[in-house]
Amino acid sequence: MKRNSTACIIPIQGPASPRRTDTIGRRIKLIVVVIASCLTGFTPVNSSEAYDWPQILGPGRNGIAIGEKLMDSFPAEGLNKIWSHPVGEGYSGPVVVGNRVIIFHRGKTEQVAECLSLKDGTEIWKTPLPAKYRSGGIDSDTGPKAVPLIHDDKVYLFDAAGELFCLGLNDGKTIWTRSTASDFRAPPGYFGFGSSPIAVGNTLIVNVGGNDAGVVGLNLDTGETRWVATDQRASYSSPVAIAQSGLTRVLVMTRLKFFGIDPTNGDVLFEVPFGDRGPTVNGAMPLAVNDKVFLTASYGIGARWLAPYGTSVQEIWSDPTNFESQYSTPLLLDGNLYGSSGREDHKNGSYRCLVLATGQLAWTEDNVPVGHSILVNDKIVVLDHTGTLHILKASPKQFSRIYKTRLFHAPSRAIPAISNGKLLARSNFNQGKAELACFEIGKAKTDE
Repeated sequence: MKRNSTACIIPIQGPASPRRTDTIGRRIKLIVVVIASCLTGFTPVNSSEAYDWPQILGPGRNGIAIGEKLMDSFPAEGLNKIWSHPVGEGYSGPVVVGNRVIIFHRGKTEQVAECLSLKDGTEIWKTPLPAKYRSGGIDSDTGPKAVPLIHDDKVYLFDAAGELFCLGLNDGKTIWTRSTASDFRAPPGYFGFGSSPIAVGNTLIVNVGGNDAGVVGLNLDTGETRWVATDQRASYSSPVAIAQSGLTRVLVMTRLKFFGIDPTNGDVLFEVPFGDRGPTVNGAMPLAVNDKVFLTASYGIGARWLAPYGTSVQEIWSDPTNFESQYSTPLLLDGNLYGSSGREDHKNGSYRCLVLATGQLAWTEDNVPVGHSILVNDKIVVLDHTGTLHILKASPKQFSRIYKTRLFHAPSRAIPAISNGKLLARSNFNQGKAELACFEIGKAKTDE
């Protein structure tokens, strides 16, 4: 085990290749941005109203269910399933705004975007879309991996072939499309494209991984290119937007590097190596905490706790074994990190609590397979990849499981959502079927 007892300074590297942009007149000098961004802490941007779950990992893209309350006690016979809806292939999780649930999946000959009623699962609209992705052989599932994004009155979908679709939220009609794989000469990666886009201001930012276009910024309304940045291959980690001292930056994890990018023009503010060549994956999203950032990956990479300062990035500590997330993003509460460590395919997953300031483990529990986590006040809802739900007490003192029940008799890798007291979870396509199910897990607004 290697741990830095003293901080080391990692010089920020400049962009690996020239950046193209169609917003030339609004460029801000890098030195001004970097100096100004060294001051106070990070704050998530583009958060939605309480009870909405409009994007990957919820309103703040951090797994926190704003405004939600779990039930006081849970039924021994299992959670009440309010409704269920059949779906096809894919690991794309559901998103929710108001009474509208969006789910994206693949059938036999086409992909389908559907809008369902949160109340009872009835269909509001259904839009068929072309399906071009063919499996590379590592994973037989050919459906979409990225989670949809709802922003204003539009829905943005990114499929495994790199096709990007913008639909109307109210009627499901196609507004625009882009083939990012061909437009930016981007390879599909091990499992196809799978990083969920983010909207910042009037720009849709996508971790594409193209030649001289690793990260791209597109016009939200038209899909036209605003800027391109980096020459790095894409990861399966999704970008996060944070605000620091009145400035907004986007944190992007690519195949081998971690970047801070100005979302207005694509300027690279800093880059730090993270990842390794060979059969490895960066899947967890960067976790911004005040003026620092936590990064984690499996495959012998481990965790790093970084602080971007001016023209350098300070590494506070790093450890190859204390926290190794294969694809799920951990949660933060009161300075402690909670989440899955280890690899699903190696069956060595465990659930851990890490003291973020020191990198020391508070506890580890082997009896929770790798899965996705949602924080509801001081409770953690974990849906593991076997389809089992765990509800834990978030405490650094010890592992404490409040409840455990089986939701699906099939694997479940999609990120779930919680909205208005309801848990929306999706099973994997298994033996010719899969479902999106809605369970009663908390108190709805009308219950208060």
